[in-house]
Amino acid sequence: MQKWIWVLKWVAPFRWRILLAIVLGFSYFGANFGLLGVSGLLISRTALHPSTILLVYVPLVAVRFFGLSRAAFRYTERLVSHDLALRSLVKIREWLFEMLERRIPFQISGRTFGDILSLALNDVDSVQFLYIRALAPTLVAVFAVALTFAVLSPFGVEIAVTTIIGLWVAGLLVPSTLIRYRQSLGRRTQENRAKVSEILTDSVRGWKDIKAFCQESTFLNRLADLGDTLRATDIRSVSSQRIAQSAFLLVQGLTTCAVLWELSVGSRHVQGVDVAMIALFVLAAFEAVAPSFSAFEQAGVSLAGVERLRELESYPVTPFILGEPEPQSGILTVRELSFRYATGVSPALSKVSFEAGPGKKIAIVGQSGSGKTTLLNILTGLYPYTEGSIQLNGVELKSFNTATLRSTFAVVSQKTHLFRGRIRDNIALGSPNAPLREIIEAAKLAQIHQRIENMPEGYETVLGERGSQLSGGERQRLALARALLLNAQFLLMDEPTGYLDLESEQEFYTRLFESALRRTIILITHRYAVMDQMDEIIVLKQGRVVERGVHAELVQQGGWYEKGYRQYARISGNPSLIYRQGVL
Repeated sequence: MQKWIWVLKWVAPFRWRILLAIVLGFSYFGANFGLLGVSGLLISRTALHPSTILLVYVPLVAVRFFGLSRAAFRYTERLVSHDLALRSLVKIREWLFEMLERRIPFQISGRTFGDILSLALNDVDSVQFLYIRALAPTLVAVFAVALTFAVLSPFGVEIAVTTIIGLWVAGLLVPSTLIRYRQSLGRRTQENRAKVSEILTDSVRGWKDIKAFCQESTFLNRLADLGDTLRATDIRSVSSQRIAQSAFLLVQGLTTCAVLWELSVGSRHVQGVDVAMIALFVLAAFEAVAPSFSAFEQAGVSLAGVERLRELESYPVTPFILGEPEPQSGILTVRELSFRYATGVSPALSKVSFEAGPGKKIAIVGQSGSGKTTLLNILTGLYPYTEGSIQLNGVELKSFNTATLRSTFAVVSQKTHLFRGRIRDNIALGSPNAPLREIIEAAKLAQIHQRIENMPEGYETVLGERGSQLSGGERQRLALARALLLNAQFLLMDEPTGYLDLESEQEFYTRLFESALRRTIILITHRYAVMDQMDEIIVLKQGRVVERGVHAELVQQGGWYEKGYRQYARISGNPSLIYRQGVL
């Protein structure tokens, strides 16, 4: 019941269109019902060679009326119902986009990219067709059965009852017998199509790695196996549909024969000229329940899609607070901050505390999975915190509107996305109205200006998908220019030099620190190249702060930081790094 309520809320604003579509659908059936029945009467009376056309004038005019109105009602009903479906589809897609936009940062459990794509395409479309192919035909069929009983009863109640029984068997009993099997096939088809989408998206994204490791045949075989499975499922689905259609025609024929038999033996007051009309009325009635099998199937598929869509509402929401941006500055204070991704799982952060004022440089280091990136996402408002406190100048961070939060913290994330478009537009993503000279200054600071100038059209060069013309290091530096242009007080960086060599890394940080004297820098990194220049270093392990201090003190302590620092020195191929920074 809740699924139906969820669906109906999208069409509720269009209730008058729904009513009009149902009236038009029933009118179409009435015109079709009358056309067939009266045509039978007209043919029968004409076969008697009436002495004047006036004797068949009424059915003749009725046939013309029903024939013309049938086409008009059908066209108008299709127009109104599809307009209704498309209007509701717009609202569902807007809702889906909002759901994904607010929940994607939480890495929705159990949802792959291919599965999300399937949600956006197949499941949403299946909900769209719920009204057109399931709800409307069912309502029209109910009214049609009532009309059939009312029209046939004057010719004999037993005729009307026999027809209603036949309609019940063909329109309800037969579909309900096969519908569970068809729904299970539909669910399997949806799941397999989601897997196909997943494989295709993985293949497109990772085609270089696939070719490098000669795994083309592996991915093709996986697609071929899924294709065979989908084909087998479709064959079963089509076979069951043909069985249902055959059963429907059989019931229709048996019902018509039963009615003709009753006319021949039981209904003495029925004239022979009316027999063809009654038989065609019976056949026309079955046309109203003919879509019932598709309606049952569509209802099952659509409600399964509704269930998958409604699951999104159960995942945590990234908070979004409306309001005009008001950039903030001052001291950032984090006290006893804890965070869990889900109830019952180990905390990603546990009682983390630190303070960052203007011009201060803080490094957060630790092993993978220690909670560094989670902390960054909480500071930027992507993950809501409920335990502990984060304040900026004494005001709780969660009380700021989202626009203010995003203008206060500029981020260079570990995985940066570059959009297809001009380079200058990619840099000015957070400041779309920034003049070109400011964009160039940010690019120079990020050491990407010269590379851009060497391109054929400079800053007007259009990047390919995900910045395919650029190397990994160049994409990261472009992302840094994007963050520097925002001119926010807090600069949050997650492995900003992961693609740079040691010499370029040193130059990068030197120029960054020179230009960001008044900014607060929070650096998340596995590299220790500039640790001696940081005002405070925080070491995280399994979400907890295990060490903190300045570089020289932490190395002398011989703890986690010292081990990680020595390992970095060896891996970087420059063991003298330790001595050059004046520690030993």
